[in-house]
Amino acid sequence: MKKYVFLIYFSLIGILGLAQTEVVMNVGSTARQELKGVGASLTDHITTIPDATRKTMSDMVFKDMNMNILRMWREDDANFYTNFVNSNAISYAQQGGVTTLLLAPGSGVNPPSDMTAYANDIANFTNKLKTEKGIQLNVTGVANEPDNWTSANIADAITKIRTALNANGNSTMKIVAPESSNCDDHWYDIMVGVKNSYGSAWNTLNGIASHSYNMCATEKWAQFAFTNNKEYWMTEASANGLDSPTNDNEATSLTGRFLNDMNHGVSNWIYFIAYSSDTNDSLTKFMVYDTSTGQIIVFCKYYYMKQLFTTFKKGAIFRHVLANGSGEMNQTDSYKSPYNAAAAKNPDGSWNLSGVNGTGIQGYTAQSYKFTFDVSELTGAGNVPFTVLRTNVTKKIVNEGTVTMVNGRVSIVVGPKEVVTLISGTTAESKLNGNIIGTGGSGTGGATMDKVFDGNFTTFYDAVPANGAWVGLDLGSAKVISKVKFAPRVSWASRMNGGKIQGSNVADFGTSTDLYSITSNPVENTLSVGTVTNNSAFRYVRYLSPNGGYCNISELEFWSGTTSIAVTGVSLAPTSVSVIVGATATLTATVAPSNATNKTVSWSSNNTSVATVNSSGVVTGIAAGLATITVTTQDGSKTATCAVTITSLESKLTGTTIGTGGSGTSGATMDKVFDGNFTTFYDAVPANGAWVGLDLGSAKVISKVKFAPRASWASRMNGGIFQGSNVSNFGTSVNLYTIASNPVENTLTVGTVSNSTAFRYVRYLSPNNGYCNISELEFWGNSGAQNAPKLSTSTITIKDSEGMNATVYPNPLVMGDISIKLTGYENERTVSILMCDLVGKVVFMKNLRQEDLTNQPFIIQRSGLKSGVYSISVVANGCIKNLRLVIQ
Repeated sequence: MKKYVFLIYFSLIGILGLAQTEVVMNVGSTARQELKGVGASLTDHITTIPDATRKTMSDMVFKDMNMNILRMWREDDANFYTNFVNSNAISYAQQGGVTTLLLAPGSGVNPPSDMTAYANDIANFTNKLKTEKGIQLNVTGVANEPDNWTSANIADAITKIRTALNANGNSTMKIVAPESSNCDDHWYDIMVGVKNSYGSAWNTLNGIASHSYNMCATEKWAQFAFTNNKEYWMTEASANGLDSPTNDNEATSLTGRFLNDMNHGVSNWIYFIAYSSDTNDSLTKFMVYDTSTGQIIVFCKYYYMKQLFTTFKKGAIFRHVLANGSGEMNQTDSYKSPYNAAAAKNPDGSWNLSGVNGTGIQGYTAQSYKFTFDVSELTGAGNVPFTVLRTNVTKKIVNEGTVTMVNGRVSIVVGPKEVVTLISGTTAESKLNGNIIGTGGSGTGGATMDKVFDGNFTTFYDAVPANGAWVGLDLGSAKVISKVKFAPRVSWASRMNGGKIQGSNVADFGTSTDLYSITSNPVENTLSVGTVTNNSAFRYVRYLSPNGGYCNISELEFWSGTTSIAVTGVSLAPTSVSVIVGATATLTATVAPSNATNKTVSWSSNNTSVATVNSSGVVTGIAAGLATITVTTQDGSKTATCAVTITSLESKLTGTTIGTGGSGTSGATMDKVFDGNFTTFYDAVPANGAWVGLDLGSAKVISKVKFAPRASWASRMNGGIFQGSNVSNFGTSVNLYTIASNPVENTLTVGTVSNSTAFRYVRYLSPNNGYCNISELEFWGNSGAQNAPKLSTSTITIKDSEGMNATVYPNPLVMGDISIKLTGYENERTVSILMCDLVGKVVFMKNLRQEDLTNQPFIIQRSGLKSGVYSISVVANGCIKNLRLVIQ
């Protein structure tokens, strides 16, 4: 957790400020790290917030701040489930756009005495969360602030956690380390030690990680990450103490640290606590819920950071910014710069230039600076407009209009304790080509029309007629002209004053539109830029010389650009769906606004072992369980989610009894294992190697085994193995499940099988001295299910319900049977009803007959159904209606 060290942002007490008022922010041209994500942690004090308010606070942080990472503390399983799962904190964050779940394993000041057990605990918890709740963790640390760990301890943890995660099917989960309290030289040397002495562990590590309280990222750490191709995670950043909605000191401090870290290689940046009901130590939180007043208190830093989080897009590529030529703007123990800046090019082509003025706190006299951003990559781009966003204690992300960058330089005045962000437009422009058209001829030898397009300022066009001459391009098809660039004949610039740029869709310009007028003598030997505001498209474009001009022009360029319309959001239909194992459902993503330029989206599942999704939004059920499907826009990383429940056509399998045979106790034969009676059992003659099982007749996928021991002899099953084979003598077999302890008597213990291979022959193989003493044995399968009808459609496509509707009542059901009212289904040839419990087990399934559709309502007997929540799906004509029923 956090170090109790109050961050003195500018600790050079007595320094009276800097002499200069202008700071030139030199933006390098080398692409550095990609911004993978921003986020925040959650710890405790969540459950005391009312659920509706908790959802509101979650949206304010994760959704409105455009976060995609949630970090969670795990001291023990019970608290984790209470704080994050049962409270819906994870669900709400994912609904707000979170796609990466980061586990903080807990306090780790000292290394554990048994690292293998420690690693297995992390891996087992990860798997438990996935199998029980459908929640897939994506990243884990090795420990939180492992102050007393050595390079050897860190390497040991990396290796053993990786091994344990791989063993239980979480090989894609990332590991970051060390999550040290600061990124100082001590921890730098430890990580260098891991690299130099423990190569295997180092190669396994996905990212280096540290915290930021009294020291931020440095260029030394940045280069360490770059040269070793590691992501750099700042997994905790904050300060300690009490905050307030007007505390711009802390807001400025935090802003400076974020910009410092972006300028020094950090690819994933996580604030400490998103929200809480703990009003103590509120400097660690963006907002708190006051339980005494029922009010949400939002701190000043929320708005400062929201401005930065929402304008630096995911996928932005940062450049290195140096102040006044070569000055690093560091935030170390010994020095805190009075200003900070970061610059990046966003995926949509826009640029973000952000700076903070840290004067006015902790020793620096308050003064305004003029930040001049010098971006070499934009030199020659002409005049580029930048939108200005400003935040201070009284202004919260205020749009102040635009400033213009000229030849790669733009300036903005930033007051004390202010953050300013400059965002360029996303216009993507290109120079147009075409066939040269015009008056033709030449009044000077060689000064022909083609010279206007040769890129040479010393050549020019000189028409024969003094009046009405022109030159231009046939573009081949209509284009929107965004800019024109032109240069005059040397020593004859006055001959262009009064000239016009025109567009037309007829070759002779019989009807034409003026696009730009030249109102003064253009500069020689350089391209003047004229902006065209007309959005009509033209095939023919030209420069029309003024009278007496002889069309004397040296260079002419026509440019076309389409200003991007940014994505503001995305929605999914449906937002929840039930799918059968092996079936599919198609989700539809709608990007807003409808005329957005880039509507490209990507799809992901947080639990691919349960459900997968392809690039078209088609969800496929893999295994029973829960999953969340997320669609993410390429522009703006906007997200929407769909909750998916995968149900299985799982049933108890039957077949011909096979096994060792014989009986060591009268009547205790193999068939007793399948008679449903806990008082009977099988007792084989041989003590070792005995077995009993089923020939299923054809290969089936086994999803579960259920078993009970012979009364008073449960120990004889400890170590037994369930196996599958496709040869009757089990000459080649696969272990499906191992019994690791004495099973409970007089009840069926359930073992989950993760192997998806289909087997015809299945058996229980007794351990040595076990005499195959087993009372009951069941094999359950989800492939080629028996004793349950199959749905009329194997592929379910979610689409408009075309006037069909279904309701279930009474809901909740206290007594009596379940009634389902179906309307609009009378003419459907095939209608199916599927009812499942919360773990996906099918409790009722039926293909309805015509009389079921005409004699309404349709009744499902309650008998045998336990109290709980059930999902009911009505499937017809490729449409599905999902209902929810509570039985009390």
